[in-house]
Amino acid sequence: MNAEQRALARRALGLPNSLARSSRNYTAVHPDALAFVPWMEMVEAGLATVEKVGLSGRVCLLTRAGAEAALEPHERLDPEDFPPIHAD
Repeated sequence: MNAEQRALARRALGLPNSLARSSRNYTAVHPDALAFVPWMEMVEAGLATVEKVGLSGRVCLLTRAGAEAALEPHERLDPEDFPPIHAD
């Protein structure tokens, strides 16, 4: 994840904020937007997914790997959007 992608990912997570925890996991991006190519590169790399495609653009969500790559060391992911992984 490059610096531009990391900044976009952090914005999609609602970071930074006073809780140091993600507050959402989505962004809408139009094909004409400057952010479109970096988001599609994250999708290709497995760091994000496209949830919905419409005439007004795409709704992208970060995968756990993408979200974790965007965090600062003191930040956490909201378990509502990223449930804990349990080993069986």
